[in-house]
Amino acid sequence: MSNCLSHDSLDLPEQIRTPIYKALPSVGYTYFRINRIKKICFLFPVTCSKALCLLFSIIALLGCADIPDDLREEADKMSEKCKSIYNQETDFCYDGEVYGKCNGMKYNPTTHVCQGGVASFAKCNGTQYNPLEQGCCISELFSLANQRCQNNVVETICGTGNNYHNPVTQFCNGNEVLNLCSSEVYNPTNQRCQNNAVETICGSEWYDARNTYLRCQSNVVETKCGTGWYNSATQYCSSDGVKEYYGKLTDSRDGKTYKITKIGTQIWMAENLNYIDRAYNSKCAGIGTLVDAGSVCDNYGRLYDWSTAMGIATSYNSTFYTAPAKHQGICPSGWHIPNDYEWDELMTAVGGSSTAGKHLKAKEGWNSYSGIVNEDTYGFAALPGGDGYSVGNFGSVGDFGNWWSASEDNANYAYNRRMSYNYEDAYWNPTSKAYLYSVRCLQD
Repeated sequence: MSNCLSHDSLDLPEQIRTPIYKALPSVGYTYFRINRIKKICFLFPVTCSKALCLLFSIIALLGCADIPDDLREEADKMSEKCKSIYNQETDFCYDGEVYGKCNGMKYNPTTHVCQGGVASFAKCNGTQYNPLEQGCCISELFSLANQRCQNNVVETICGTGNNYHNPVTQFCNGNEVLNLCSSEVYNPTNQRCQNNAVETICGSEWYDARNTYLRCQSNVVETKCGTGWYNSATQYCSSDGVKEYYGKLTDSRDGKTYKITKIGTQIWMAENLNYIDRAYNSKCAGIGTLVDAGSVCDNYGRLYDWSTAMGIATSYNSTFYTAPAKHQGICPSGWHIPNDYEWDELMTAVGGSSTAGKHLKAKEGWNSYSGIVNEDTYGFAALPGGDGYSVGNFGSVGDFGNWWSASEDNANYAYNRRMSYNYEDAYWNPTSKAYLYSVRCLQD
């Protein structure tokens, strides 16, 4: 014990009791000097009793136990000169930097945080961290170097700029912040987010590059057809493989183009008419409503009441008109609204009305039904545009397609051809002229 008592000036109560009493019951680190020798006499991460702290301090002071290297390093950092001048009453220096005291006490800023006047272990959801390098956002650790906690959400900086993004809903494009597309990242130089889906540019068209049934070939989007591929602008996929459309029709009134197909001796539009005229009696099938424009119009065409389709006065919705042969109606020049006899000729050309729906319906766009396969054998590509009523009611999109005939049943009713998602046939159906149905034009 003689070596243990060889230190100078062992007036322990004056030199030890005061700093220990000041530190308790706080949780943290307290450093001080004894007899002008830089030693650590108190370094406890948990609150301890006064007697135990005093005992450990005496042991450290007498040299009966070596001071661990990591503790000595902490003491050295506490005693380093600061890079700036500070008030020793309110601040302290650690590793050359100035920090505010916690309720008058020093603490280790790499392991503790001062909260409510108490220096406590820095923990985030149970995990200890270095407050000089990391932060805690609710229960999530983040890096102070490139992240921040904004509205209780961890955001990360984009590139070299000052913009931050939330990785859950956003992504970085260089220094620019963009919204995810239904949780997906995309390249805005050749991609876009359309209807919550990423589309890729191909020539002048956009397509879903993840769809294995689509590809970009020579700047043209092609669709898979069995073992081959086809360009939907000029070709179609039938039960017999890839076939060419008969050509295209350009409506001189608005510049819209329509694919056309030849079936038997007749030449039909292979798309529903999408011409806006007397718009108050024509609409497009929206989501639960009728609209005037948009992608639904482009896909399904417009719906017209009978007088609008025929291009005659609205009064004829409740009066006989008796249309002449090849009545143009709302169709482009050189084309007309087919009458019931011309629809019958189409039914005969495709093998009869009992299976006409199977051969005339588009392969896609119809709601599915067990045992029903749509073959689009002739490129007619009939789509289920549904139906509406002049007062605004609407329904049946995806289930039914109805196409006006120029033939009347009586003053208030006209004929139409109807196809359904759950049947293979196509049948004539007399209904009120006030209903809004699709239009297919037949070449004169």
